[in-house]
Amino acid sequence: MAAKSKFKAFNVFCGGETYLLNREKEKALAWPDRDIIYLDGKGTSESELLSALDTPTLDGSGVAVVLDNADKVKLGKFFKEYLEGRNPQDKTSVLAAIIRSDKNPKAWNDVAQAGRLIQHKKLRAWDTKSIEQRVHAEAARLDLKVDASGFKMLLRLFAENVGGIVNELQKILFLVGPAGTVTKKEVLAVSPKQLPIMPWDVAEAAMHKSKKQALTMTGLLFKYEGDGVAVPIVASLMKQVERLLIARSLTDRGKGSAEIGAAINLNPYVFEKKYAPSVRRHTAESLLVQMNKLCELETRVKGPAPSKRTLVELAVLSLAS
Repeated sequence: MAAKSKFKAFNVFCGGETYLLNREKEKALAWPDRDIIYLDGKGTSESELLSALDTPTLDGSGVAVVLDNADKVKLGKFFKEYLEGRNPQDKTSVLAAIIRSDKNPKAWNDVAQAGRLIQHKKLRAWDTKSIEQRVHAEAARLDLKVDASGFKMLLRLFAENVGGIVNELQKILFLVGPAGTVTKKEVLAVSPKQLPIMPWDVAEAAMHKSKKQALTMTGLLFKYEGDGVAVPIVASLMKQVERLLIARSLTDRGKGSAEIGAAINLNPYVFEKKYAPSVRRHTAESLLVQMNKLCELETRVKGPAPSKRTLVELAVLSLAS
């Protein structure tokens, strides 16, 4: 758990990054000098949570209540009254609530306001800058450094799955030792040689108007993942079209690479060299048409629509044409 100067009586951890939430949970379960009470919100009532927080200890050391899946507990007026009547400086009992979602329910946001809120949001596949920052931070925790080739290979293998990357870094630590450097060679030594295809790869290929590559990758995803992959492919296409539309609109208004890159979270040099050529292959009007089609398609693939693969392949082909 965090240093004693930082922890509050109420500590709420929320987000979609599972490995970081599990880390917070492990820290809380090892809270020193306190009796630990573990609860799972899936089977815990408001009254049971209040009883746990009011549990006396024989030596007066206090309790730490670790509540996983906290958003499953329906908080009502009794817990609200408890919050209002609790002295913020009273730490005879402390709560570590784990909410496994990027959306923090209002009731638990009120709890966080009485203490603190730590968010561990799931990163998106296209947010490579944030992924890189998190990977380097995790490597530093293990006393490792990751060079450019190592990060590029980890990103190719795991995309936004930083938890998977952390597992690989832990294995690589045994190869290179403390203060070692992770390169492409070490990554391939512990990871599968066959590189996976991600939905974002399909969207990028379509953006670059690489029809054959985009359709081939789409077919492979459906082959190995089934119809369920239709939703993430369409989501990736929508995000890519959104970025293209912003870039195209700003380009039409005469904006420079620095301003456009900032708007879509890309380094100006990277935008100019790798993204701008693709932007020029599309028009704002055509991208608006694509977005409208994708919005309609998103609704269809989330339902019981027949031939989802065909629908997605047509959308990919439309953007790539």
